[in-house]
Amino acid sequence: MSQRHKVEIKDNNNKECNNSDILKESKIREMKKDNCRNESEINEKNSTNEKRTYKTIFKNIISPKNDNMDYDVKDWHDKKKKKKKKKKSKNENEIAKDEKDNNNNNDDDDEKFITYKIPKYLRKRNIKCPFIYKQVFYGKYGIVNYDLQGSNKETLVITFHGLNGTNLTFLEIQKILIRYKFQVLNFDLYGHGLSACPKYNHRNKTYGIDFFLSQTEELLTHLNLLDRNFYLIGFSMGCIIATNFAKKYIKQVKKIILISPVGALEKKPFLVKLLKIFPCIINMSSFFMLPYLISKRNFKKKKTKISNDMDSEDEASYYMYNRIMWQAFAKKNITHSILGCINNLKMWSSHEIFKEVGLHHIPVLILCGDKDNICSVHVLKNTSKLFANSHLIIFKNASHLVLVDKSREINSCVLIFFLSSNNTNLKACQHMFPVDNIET
Repeated sequence: MSQRHKVEIKDNNNKECNNSDILKESKIREMKKDNCRNESEINEKNSTNEKRTYKTIFKNIISPKNDNMDYDVKDWHDKKKKKKKKKKSKNENEIAKDEKDNNNNNDDDDEKFITYKIPKYLRKRNIKCPFIYKQVFYGKYGIVNYDLQGSNKETLVITFHGLNGTNLTFLEIQKILIRYKFQVLNFDLYGHGLSACPKYNHRNKTYGIDFFLSQTEELLTHLNLLDRNFYLIGFSMGCIIATNFAKKYIKQVKKIILISPVGALEKKPFLVKLLKIFPCIINMSSFFMLPYLISKRNFKKKKTKISNDMDSEDEASYYMYNRIMWQAFAKKNITHSILGCINNLKMWSSHEIFKEVGLHHIPVLILCGDKDNICSVHVLKNTSKLFANSHLIIFKNASHLVLVDKSREINSCVLIFFLSSNNTNLKACQHMFPVDNIET
């Protein structure tokens, strides 16, 4: 063969090879395209199936009874988002409530006190709050200021102050009894001191005996002291509350001290009778009584500061003036509490309660002054006869405020009486109290 023929054969072979390669590549491309189409079709089918199953699932969940009901997934998502928002709002409200509860608990733990706003015209005259918060409890009618001192697991001494008084009435007695390992509870009655002063309500008998007994019981349950044995001390109006408390807890009350007691007074004033007939006067009292009690002239004449040149009488008058002005114009409702106590507490007719308590032979010590303008000596002697086991001590040259006039003698009598046995016969031990200037 010639060289030309050989070259032509080689060229033909190369062309055939190239053509075969091109065919192969084209076939491969077509195969890939077919595969892609198949995959896309399969994916579309799967997605439609998933959508159908997704749709049917939520149909069955939301409305299992209606099988032919159309339901859009987008609508479901929107509703789900709304539900989430509602849940979030509910959770936020719950969190806010929890925060409030926690704040209230923290307030109780931190003993949050009430601050009374003093008007500008009182601030110019240097009128300030005359009382100090000790410990705080929030009862049914508001805040209760109390002072619990000492540690005695058996007996608890409870004190009840008089009208317009405070827990500071028995501060000296408390300090002495603590030294001898007594536990003493002083507290402000509602409408007095720094305790709450609710408005007078004749139907609910606000500032009545049940009103103050419920306050005492709430405080004792709060302190887990209601199951103790009790020694009671009452001053003036507080003697009525003390004897009524003894009547209710007669098995737990072991001794009673009544200082300048009211409850068996002889003549009831006309204004007090008028309050019984027209109790609505009490609610209007703050409008027409305070301007007469505290005039502008007296307000201008009063001193604004305690100076070194003041006598003890001037200091006492300044303190009383400061106290009255603060109670009347800063705390307010003072006339409601005073007139409510006079109207609802039996200051002239507690004879039966005294007799009932006296029948149980509880030792009762009665302390008073011979120059008491509220309770005469004759009335006090008759009061002591109502108790079967009682002893009366009348201090000479002492007024109704015998706690101030004869503080040392009173403190010694209280201590000796409480240190004696609970079954002491006071009539047989009349000379056990070493006190000067007394009449029995």
